Amino acid sequence: MTACAAAVDLPPKVNPKYLTRLVKVVGRLRDLDVQEKVLTEEVAPVLGTEAEPVLEPTRNDLRQRRNEAERKVTRALTRPRHHRFASAFDDWLGQPELTHVATLPLEAVRADILLPALAALLLHEAWPIDLQEALGAGAPQLHDLRKTARRMRYLGECFEGSYGPEFAAWLGELARVQDTLGSLHDSQLLIDYLSDLHGPSVTPRLSEAVRSRQQRALADWSELRARYLDPRWRADLRAIVLGPASAPANTQSDTTTR
Repeated sequence: MTACAAAVDLPPKVNPKYLTRLVKVVGRLRDLDVQEKVLTEEVAPVLGTEAEPVLEPTRNDLRQRRNEAERKVTRALTRPRHHRFASAFDDWLGQPELTHVATLPLEAVRADILLPALAALLLHEAWPIDLQEALGAGAPQLHDLRKTARRMRYLGECFEGSYGPEFAAWLGELARVQDTLGSLHDSQLLIDYLSDLHGPSVTPRLSEAVRSRQQRALADWSELRARYLDPRWRADLRAIVLGPASAPANTQSDTTTR
């Protein structure tokens, strides 16, 4: 929404700050769904019946937490504030108000819109974080990098049709960045959650299964980190976003005879 602000004239009730707060509420529900999915589809098949005495009460606790998170989402979506937001947005979609930027050719403005987001991605403080820091002090920065990569990918997808295959391939790589950082974040959340819920009664194999998932993500992070710190790749990305060099506009000098 904010990336294309120069091209759209949104009503005051369509407030990006409100949308950010709503995303946080929905994000809590998403985190719980991911934790349950990891336990059910990745951890449980590896451990079999050995971990069932721990897994079953864990699933029950997750369901209770999920029910509470779902109630909060439902309350948020049924409040008058949300109805005003949704109604104003629907009205705008029915008759959008645009600025002069929206009338310009896409090829003339796409790089201007994408390059600030690319700069935020490439200059993010999380890229230098090494493997030791990734699971400790650097975890919050990595989580923020994930959100930055997500914004870059979603914005890029809006312009994908006007670029070539190199651009599409890069968007696919950004999805991998998201998945890798998401796996790191979700695994750590699950490890902390299991420790808080069960304490020392967590079986070693259960902890090992979750940490194994985390280690695979760390290996991917090591590869991605090196790639995005490479000056050549960073220059290639800027070239991809800029697109083919266009010929300079013709100029005509003043040939007026005095």
